[in-house]
Amino acid sequence: MNIEYLLSSILKQGGGNTFYTFSNTDGKRWMIPAKHMQTAMNLYQPSGIKGKGMKALFPYLHWADIVYKTIGAERERYELMPELNGLLCQLFSSDNVEFSIFCGTPCVHQKITMQISKGTHILGYAKFCDNNEIKHIFQREKETLDYLGQKGVKSVPQCLYNGEWRNGITIFVQTTTKTRHSSTDHRWGARETAFIKELHEKTKLHIPFEKTDYYRDLCLLCEEVNNLQGFDTKPIVNGVSKVLNSYTNKEVNFSFYHADFTPWNIYVEKGSLYAFDLEYAKRSYPPYLDYFHFFTQTAIFERHLEADGIWKLFQQHKNDIKEFFDGNQMDFAYLCYLLGIVAHYIKRENGVYSSSMIKYFKLWINLIAQLLP
Repeated sequence: MNIEYLLSSILKQGGGNTFYTFSNTDGKRWMIPAKHMQTAMNLYQPSGIKGKGMKALFPYLHWADIVYKTIGAERERYELMPELNGLLCQLFSSDNVEFSIFCGTPCVHQKITMQISKGTHILGYAKFCDNNEIKHIFQREKETLDYLGQKGVKSVPQCLYNGEWRNGITIFVQTTTKTRHSSTDHRWGARETAFIKELHEKTKLHIPFEKTDYYRDLCLLCEEVNNLQGFDTKPIVNGVSKVLNSYTNKEVNFSFYHADFTPWNIYVEKGSLYAFDLEYAKRSYPPYLDYFHFFTQTAIFERHLEADGIWKLFQQHKNDIKEFFDGNQMDFAYLCYLLGIVAHYIKRENGVYSSSMIKYFKLWINLIAQLLP
């Protein structure tokens, strides 16, 4: 994935509006316009106190050289390529559009995300890639959103466009109900519980376990576990065995799984919760696993906990969704989640693991071990 190539293909430098480009310590980069900056900054979703302070104050202080230079930002003028501007205006039935850009999380599936707006009104989002694997992910997300729409789930976007644009670049465009006044829940609550309950009720399937997405992911995990060199894979093997012993040759009531349900992929507007970024979603997974992803990801990235701290926190938070699980069912469901996420990243990273991915694999394996006798 060549982010610089993508940027040069969709932007003209030197004209248009003034933008500030800044990065964080994880290598993530944003391009935010000075015009209507409060609206544009909705694309910036920091988890730390420093980042949240910057998001609140920068729209009022960016004009001062000392401020933007202190955070290491660069100032330049950009505008959309005319063909892209025309396409977005057509899709959103607007005579003009404004934009801000997130250059993606550095990983094998890195892509550009653009927030499209007009004045203080957010119109939608577009994603750009020139990688065939990510193009396949875009197509799968379109099919996922269409599927949820058919099932009557209204708390997700609609896909307006997914297709080849030019020079091998594919664009995915979606709607949003987000406004600059939308908020984000960083702790699990009634809205999150209602969301995963609706997903289950509207998408549940009664099918043989061997025909589910989850079974296929466990098979993948069994095939690839020996390629996890340097890790203690015994907990994974034992965990898979436990799950297979429970489900094999049985009919199961599985349902839709968002697979990346976190504070940075949801928002609250007028009291209702909406979710987006369904790139890795699955249609037939054990129910309510999105709770465990939300819980674990916030524990890692917002509380900065290691495996022991997450395990202790898990014991304290078992009442969060006790209405869905009885007794040891919650431990079993957490095991199912952890095996699923390990399978996902084994497939995604394709044997090349960064130092951060090695850290996460060790953490997940440690938690799996805690859940086994």
